[in-house]
Amino acid sequence: MRFATALVVALLTTASDAAARQQATLTPTLDTSLYQESGAVSNGKGVFLFAGRTANGTAPARRALLAFDLSSVPQGATITGATLTLNMSRTVAGPFRVSMHRVLGAWGEGSSNASSEEGRGATATSGDATWTQRVVPGTPWDSPGGDFEAAASASVSVGGAGKYTWSAPGLVADVQAWVDGSVPNHGWILVGDESGSTTAKRFDSREHASAANRPALVVSWSVGTSVEAAGLPIEPVLAQNWPNPFRESTTFSFAVPRGSRLELAVFDLLGRTVAVPASGWHEAGRYEVALDGSAWVPGLYMARLRVGERVLTRQLVRLP
Repeated sequence: MRFATALVVALLTTASDAAARQQATLTPTLDTSLYQESGAVSNGKGVFLFAGRTANGTAPARRALLAFDLSSVPQGATITGATLTLNMSRTVAGPFRVSMHRVLGAWGEGSSNASSEEGRGATATSGDATWTQRVVPGTPWDSPGGDFEAAASASVSVGGAGKYTWSAPGLVADVQAWVDGSVPNHGWILVGDESGSTTAKRFDSREHASAANRPALVVSWSVGTSVEAAGLPIEPVLAQNWPNPFRESTTFSFAVPRGSRLELAVFDLLGRTVAVPASGWHEAGRYEVALDGSAWVPGLYMARLRVGERVLTRQLVRLP
């Protein structure tokens, strides 16, 4: 069965323009490196972080963990921006991509402090995170190398020494979820190119002597009158499509009170996806979506709006 769908998405009202915008620059509360060749080394108090593969031996991988305290962002705020800046201070490799992934479990930073260039780490101490353990001793990762979302929240090509920034809707969504409390805040893991050897990049950590070189997360948000001024509901709303039943086209409207990742999808009675008229990051506001269902088989369909963990559904009928 084939379906033809023509989609038109119109933003009716955006709440962020009426909101009071605020911003904070945060340094990590925790950061450390994971060393693949040994589950017994870490670098909790080191001045460097690493991501990628080294040129030593069998080219073991390095990954870096960073976590930030977001308590300065008020609960209920709408996150409008999130940018992480790192200073890459040493590399012997050309440009390789370094990605940020949301970490799925709590981890620690102990007192380990590697010597020299810190590339081999130091013996892990109590509370450290290692390649095999979230917290030493005795709290392992489910997967060695860290438990994290497979999809990157942001990715940047890192070449020569200098400052690099990661800024993407995925970072905004992560921070929003942490502020809302819908998922625990365990920070991000930096994963470099691990497809070959000699790809490692060295970044400066929160312990670096130069404050200007330390990791910095800039978070922007809006609070106050945004929802009220725009007449938005407190919770997401999916209105009944109109007309319903319909023969050729129908229109849905929905509203989200804060910037969110969402998906509006339509399914047939066998659970097959007919259309996905809206998906991805949407700012707070009211939206209207027009669907061309003229090629759909006549019958009953289900529309589902998923916003975070909230799911809203509506039934619609396509007439012969």
